[in-house]
Order: sequence, then C-alpha cells, then structure tokens
Amino acid sequence: MHRSGAHKRLWDFCLEYVCELRSRTALGLPVLNGRTPHELVTGDTPDISEWTEFSFYQPVYFYQSSDFPEPRGVLGRWLGVSHRVGQALCYWILTESAEPISRTTVQTIPGDELSSQRVQDLLTKFDKSVSERLDRGANDFTVTCAPTR
Repeated sequence: MHRSGAHKRLWDFCLEYVCELRSRTALGLPVLNGRTPHELVTGDTPDISEWTEFSFYQPVYFYQSSDFPEPRGVLGRWLGVSHRVGQALCYWILTESAEPISRTTVQTIPGDELSSQRVQDLLTKFDKSVSERLDRGANDFTVTCAPTR
C-alpha cells in the first residue's frame, strides 16, 4: 500500500491481490514440496496469467463502450482481478471518480508515455481527485459491477 501510494480505503483490494498472488506462487516452505498453496489445496496447477501483466495500483488505460468509433483510453488505476464479473481477464479498475469498476479492456500505459509530463499531470490530477473523494467517508464509496464488453 505504501509503495504504490494507494489510499488506505483501498486496503481490501490490496489484501485480496496479495493473498491471491501468494497462494498461486511457489514459496520456499519445505511443507509445500515445491508446490503452490493453491495447488496443494485444490490439486490443480494454478494459472497466474491474470496477475502477470499488471501490479497493484498501477496506472492503466481502460476503454468505455461509449468511446466508439474513436477508441480513447481513460486513465485509471489497476486494483486486481475481478472474479465472477464479466469474462476471463476481467479486472477491477479505479476511476477518477473513485469508483471501482470491472473491465476487460485494460491496457498498460507505455513507459515513454507514462513518463511524459502530460500523463504525469493527468496522474497527479487523478490521484488528487481520488484522495479527496475517498477522504469524505464510507458513505461515498460504492463498487460498480457494470457489464463489460
């Protein structure tokens, strides 16, 4: 949480991300015999592809269906894998209005673009908006499970 700069009200997303990732990662514990905790419990070798492209609270672009025919990425922050909502590779994205939404159309911001002054300014504005909204209190925080495309 501290390393990513995420707001303290997002702790539940971070906790779920860490637990899911650690349960699907081989740890150096002798009792596991080189297996992952997930594999030990279920007997299935876990697929970690959903967790490999993004890291917690990473800036990303997501796409809205209303952007058609001119697709334009909207700035967001990646919160984790969104299970039981949408289809495979569906993720929780924090929007500038501090609402977590579920989307499949998520893209990493290229490194050169991410380091540009324009995107840094947008991120500063985004983070300020999120922080102000989340500082208001619990009554203002909802999770939106909108259909994905």
